[in-house]
This record gives sequence, C-alpha cells and structure tokens, in this order.
Amino acid sequence: MTLRIISIDRYRCIGCTACEQACPNDVIRMRGGKAVPVYPEDCSQCFSCEVDCPHECIVIGPVEGVA
Repeated sequence: MTLRIISIDRYRCIGCTACEQACPNDVIRMRGGKAVPVYPEDCSQCFSCEVDCPHECIVIGPVEGVA
C-alpha cells in the first residue's frame, strides 16, 4: 500500500462542510471556517472527502520521498 497524506488548500476552501460530512473516520473538522485534517493518521484513504469537495480543495496523494 502506498503511503498517502491528505492535503487541503485552505485558500480554495469555502467551509461548506461537504468533506467533513463525507469522511467516515472524522479526520476532517472545521476550524476558523475552513477544513482541517485534525486526525490525518486515521485517514483510511477512501477518497470520499476528495470526491465530495465541490471546489477541489482536497488531494489525497503519495508522500514525497517515501518509497
């Protein structure tokens, strides 16, 4: 399994909560009106948040420099 990390573009995020609602593991929470991965270690890499984000703010991608 490839090691992946969740990345959220806070400048594009409008705080709609779609990602927070989509995440089955409660990884994402709203902080200051923006999505924040507060429990990234609990991410199951299901991509629900990435798919449901209407502004394409979220990317679950491979960790750079890790084989």
